This record gives sequence, structure tokens and C-alpha cells, in this order.
Amino acid sequence: MNLRLYFTVILAGALSHAGQCQSLVVNGGFEDVNSCTEFQQPCAPEGWFYPTFRSIGYDKNPGFAFKGYYCLGYTPYTEKAPGNYSVLLTPLVCRPIRGKLYKIDCYVRGSADDECLADFAIYFSKRFFVPPLNEPYPDSVILRPGSAVSKEKDWYHVQFHYRAKGDEVNLVVGNFGHPRAYAGNRNAMVYIDEISMVPEDAREKVCFDYALQKERIYAINDRHRYFEKDIEQNKELSLPPPQKNTTEREGAKDTLVVPDILFETDRYTLNQRYISLLDSFCVAIRQHKVAHIAVEGHTDSVGTPEHNQTLSENRANTVANYLINHKAAVADQLEINGYGELRPIATNDTPEGRQQNRRVEIILFRK
Repeated sequence: MNLRLYFTVILAGALSHAGQCQSLVVNGGFEDVNSCTEFQQPCAPEGWFYPTFRSIGYDKNPGFAFKGYYCLGYTPYTEKAPGNYSVLLTPLVCRPIRGKLYKIDCYVRGSADDECLADFAIYFSKRFFVPPLNEPYPDSVILRPGSAVSKEKDWYHVQFHYRAKGDEVNLVVGNFGHPRAYAGNRNAMVYIDEISMVPEDAREKVCFDYALQKERIYAINDRHRYFEKDIEQNKELSLPPPQKNTTEREGAKDTLVVPDILFETDRYTLNQRYISLLDSFCVAIRQHKVAHIAVEGHTDSVGTPEHNQTLSENRANTVANYLINHKAAVADQLEINGYGELRPIATNDTPEGRQQNRRVEIILFRK
């Protein structure tokens, strides 16, 4: 039978090409093994959790895994064992940036037959939870069917393109939306391997403190009944805090504000009449001992959000490139973000307020 598979992702995004960036999902190949608190045995992958004490599959099986020695499986919702379904959950190493596009890439296969894959989905949650079946999911806007990119060694290669809301905390894999009861093997499993979530924009830096956040996720060792008990008691787990906005980070800093007069109207090309202002900023930056520089673009609310987002990103990149070309910064020091109209510092109801909102901020974090 020529079976067409449908893979769903909650919320929709546009398609583009992703660069080689660090993944917001840790241990996506499941090769790093955790020794759990309950059994003191290596029985789960680091950074991954099962919010129900039900059937999951995690065994060393290099012949079965898509890559390496391990893959990870959950039980789909079945007619023969409706109470046995499970999900897989991992905290994102840091929050994605609102409005930015991300590519979620993974490989998936069924242990029994392809029918058990029909409701495979990815969902973003704000907390650890046991997801109910056949109930509306919070923050779900639209369900979009997609198709596998390719098939290799019984593994379907699946890609999702997702526009972030900025409040995503955990990535959950399982049967979501309105899952259908699979009528086949009650012991069927759905396996995933090599899952990642990376920015579509290769210039975007995932986290300022990526290694520290990953270490904190790996330090959570409760699994199985201990983990389910943690959820029942609403225990506060030692999860990484949400990624802070650049301006909220700790440490000594200075902020230089580039006004909109530096740019041509509604463009990101520099206005040569005022270029001396940016030159003076370069001199000031070179006089500081700078560990890290954030360049953030902002607009007013005139125009569409999409246009303003793109304009803010382009203006931030223009300023960042100027700093590099004039020896005020090196690329490794820079974090470049555009926030469109999302972070006004004045009212957008007056011309004066809108002019203040149209700006690029250069934030210097001193050594």
C-alpha cells in the first residue's frame, strides 16, 4: 500500500534555508546517557524526560538507530492500550527569539508499521505536564500537515519550519491535536533520532551562555516515578531560566543609541551626511575593554510587522558590519538582533515618539 504520511506541527511558519548553528535542543542524537536518581543506572538520555511513567524505548542498538548507538521512542495512542501512551519532553537550552524562523529537523520511524506514525507531532509547552488526549492545547493556533522529506533505512526525514512566539520553554514530541487510535500492535513504538532546532538565520547566536544552560539541563536526574511524582507535587525543578533579553543581562554595560537619521528613510543604507556620528561611536567603543557587543534594531509601528522586523534586522546588520569594518569590533564579539516594533521606548502616537522608537542600540558589555 502506498501510504502517505502526515506530520503535524503546532503553529505554522514560512520556509527558508537554515545555517549551521547550535541547536536549541540538547542531546538530539541521544548519545549522552543519564544515570537516574531512582535506579542509579544509565536508563535515559541526558536532557530528555517522560512526563508519564509509561512505555518508552531507550536501548543501545546501533543497528536500529538512524545514527550512532541510541534513538528514543514513545508509545502512540492505541485502541488496545489507550492508557499506555507516552510523550517525550526536553527543555530548550534557551528561548527562541520572537518572530524569528527556526528549522526543526528529525528522523522518525515506527517499530511495527507506518500507521502508528500518522499523528506524530511536535508541540511547545511552557511547563512540564502530562498532556491530555483529545483536548484543545494552549497556544495552538493552527495545524498544518507536512510530508516527509525522504526515507532512509526505514527512517523518515522530517522537517518543520516554525516562527517563534518567544515564550517557548519545552519541546514535546508525541501525538497531539486530535490523535487517532492506532488499531495495530499494542506494543508499537514511535522512535525519533537526530532531532535539532536551529535558527534559519545562520548569523543568529542561539544563547549567550549556551554551555551553562546545557549543563543545568544535564544536572536534572529525576526520571520514571520520581519524575512523575515531581510533576504531581508541582515540584520546582532546577530548569534553566528563560534566556534574558540582552539589555537584562548582568554585568557592567553601556548603551549607545544610533538614531534613525543615520539611515535613509525606510531603508537600511547609511545616510552619508551623518556618518561621522557612527565614526564617533567606533572611537568610543575602541576606548572600552569590551567582552561582548549586542547590536539591536528597532522600528516604530508604521507599516506591517513583517516589514518592520526585516528593516530592524537589516539596520542592525548594517551597523554591526560598520563596526567590524572600522575595527571597533570583531565578529565573535557580536550578537545581532532585530525586534521590529516590539520594544518601543516612547509612544507611537506622535511623530516625536515614533522617531525615538526608530533606532539601533549598541550595548557594550565590559570585561
